[in-house]
Amino acid sequence: MPAARSCAVCGGSVILWARPCGDWSYDRCQVCGHVELRQRPSREELQRYYDAIYEYSEERFAGAVARRYVKAVEDGAIHALRRPRRILEVGCNTGVLLVALRERGWQVAGTELSRRFRAVAHSRGLEVRTDLRDWIGEQFDIIVCFHVIEHMPDVNAELGAMRKLLRAPGVLAIKTPNATCLAARLFPNEWEWSSPPAHLRLFTPASLRRSIEAAGFDVLRLATERGNARPLPFQAMRALAIRLRGRARRFTPGLDHRHVPIAHQLWYRSLEGIGGIVGALGAPFAPVLRRLSLLPELTAFARISARAVDGTHHHHSKRESAT
Repeated sequence: MPAARSCAVCGGSVILWARPCGDWSYDRCQVCGHVELRQRPSREELQRYYDAIYEYSEERFAGAVARRYVKAVEDGAIHALRRPRRILEVGCNTGVLLVALRERGWQVAGTELSRRFRAVAHSRGLEVRTDLRDWIGEQFDIIVCFHVIEHMPDVNAELGAMRKLLRAPGVLAIKTPNATCLAARLFPNEWEWSSPPAHLRLFTPASLRRSIEAAGFDVLRLATERGNARPLPFQAMRALAIRLRGRARRFTPGLDHRHVPIAHQLWYRSLEGIGGIVGALGAPFAPVLRRLSLLPELTAFARISARAVDGTHHHHSKRESAT
């Protein structure tokens, strides 16, 4: 009989949450709401995936950098007690954000697992290494981890490594999908961020706070935003269209030869346009959704805790209550 599964964050019992495509399935903790991919790809499998298959829209990401990401970094700098000078971006992709920050006078560095993306970053004159271990002995004023933590096989180890690289009173800034958002609640199987095997886990406000604090940080601010997500009306129409296509036609992008890309099909692009127009009409409701933690992106700022600075930090119990 298979061993009972438990939440990696709080140790609570888990139940099936979603089966988005292929044989992939996500479990959800009944205590803190944290979502984990039931299947566990090896690091070698993930390396092959990011080297050959994983894609993202640099054009769309560049728009997010211009509108929100630089501001998020500089908001994080406000929490530092002195003028920050050096920043490390964990999972920097092709270096779009680092280039924008370099133009604003920052000393920039990054990590990136994908060899393809790292090569592009190098071509832009950026110092980007494979992972955090390659930066041991260095110190940074701010570390940003934007839509990367959900990709990490071992979050506790990675957050611990970030803490060691951060120079007190520096700031850690994190953005990640919110598994308690309205879209995730309404259609978890079709939610755009139910995306295996790239997204190994999906955080809730409670599970993200627990994970950050367990790594030796104090959370300064944690909130939900619209962020990179598509408008809710588009998400609803997309979910309905995917359901009408049937489960038999859902396969993992890039990993199954039967997968039929839909993002460039006319009906999909039409839904994007309609959803964007209708979504703009819902902007007045955003403050209410933010207060209820129902917006799709989590943003957190944290600082090394006094216990960690004093060398007295101990790893929190997984069953410890969230504060």
